[in-house]
Amino acid sequence: MDILEFGWATRVLLRATKLAYRFRLVHVPGYSCCYEFFYPLYKRFIDGGLYHLTRRHPELFRGGHLIDAGANQGATANYLRTVLDRAYKLIAIEPEANNFRSLLGKLKLQSNCVCLPVALGARDEKSTLLTHPFHRGDHRLAKDGLFSVDGATRTPVQIRSLDSLVDELKLAPADIRFVKLDLQGGEQEALEGMQNTLAHATNLSLCVEFSSLQRGVFNKSGLSLFEYLFSRGFTSCHRISSRGRLEALSADAPCLTTGSSDLLFRKTQ
Repeated sequence: MDILEFGWATRVLLRATKLAYRFRLVHVPGYSCCYEFFYPLYKRFIDGGLYHLTRRHPELFRGGHLIDAGANQGATANYLRTVLDRAYKLIAIEPEANNFRSLLGKLKLQSNCVCLPVALGARDEKSTLLTHPFHRGDHRLAKDGLFSVDGATRTPVQIRSLDSLVDELKLAPADIRFVKLDLQGGEQEALEGMQNTLAHATNLSLCVEFSSLQRGVFNKSGLSLFEYLFSRGFTSCHRISSRGRLEALSADAPCLTTGSSDLLFRKTQ
């Protein structure tokens, strides 16, 4: 088994970031530049599942639009850009202001890349974003006291449904080829807001970060994430390893009982 699958490096990095926040090193000139330099390296060499997936399986991304929801600083979006067909668009969605500036800096010169400073949800509305005090990858929407973050800053945010964005950008739902959802517990609402896209997709790969925030009951009808997606035409699920390998899974797979996994659901005709 790949040693990077155990997540030890992730825990070390988060601990180091927390200490930097505690001792106010985050305010030292140059800290942000160092963070933004090393974060893409982390997403490539440690948490590199999607980077390696674009290299091992470029066919998953060909012939359609690509959507990165929860794009953070743009590391994954930058990898997706390299496998994007010129006739289609990459839509990168990130609601947190500092992350969005970094994202925009990476993609602003790409004519077929669109960066949007919004959050995905079930409908177009206003909400509140909980900004984590030191972890730039753990911002989340406030949900009636659920998923709280100690020491978080509350900022207003615009929520958009994916269906409304697809319509506004004049994208054909059947041409959506890949969607990544990394929304820190907001995946249920995001899926509710992309019903038209899911219904008309004919060759779609949906990547969802599956963790304790998605485990157990998924929606109001009591369906699990697997049942929810399989009832909407998805026919397979694979776990993406840190090296981009696809491992076939069932809903009761042991690796889904603890920790976090990137799952790839496929819908084809």
